[in-house]
Amino acid sequence: MKQLLWTEDGKYLIGAGANTVRLWNLAGGMRTAIPPSPSVFSASPQHSSQIVGLAFRGRDLCVQTEDQWYDRNGQPISRSVSTTRYALPMLKVLEIIGQPAEAGQEAPCFVPHTEP
Repeated sequence: MKQLLWTEDGKYLIGAGANTVRLWNLAGGMRTAIPPSPSVFSASPQHSSQIVGLAFRGRDLCVQTEDQWYDRNGQPISRSVSTTRYALPMLKVLEIIGQPAEAGQEAPCFVPHTEP
């Protein structure tokens, strides 16, 4: 999934690839963040994480990810969804909300936002 968003004030462009978020400003600077993965099955030999959505909540950026863990035979063990909330423009992690996932479920992005 690839997605681009402009901040409401038009000063920053935010882009998401498979597992990386980038923030560009009009002066030419760039910041990068990789949303952390929950350690549900830390002993699992195989794990994949993918960004599935970007949204603004006030002045904060919510990055939704989907994580999948596999056993040694490549069979799925577990799936979870999470939202990492970042303060802009520093991409400072403010909060991580993770939960086991059910079919079609997305991580919530209804957390309180930072003060202006």
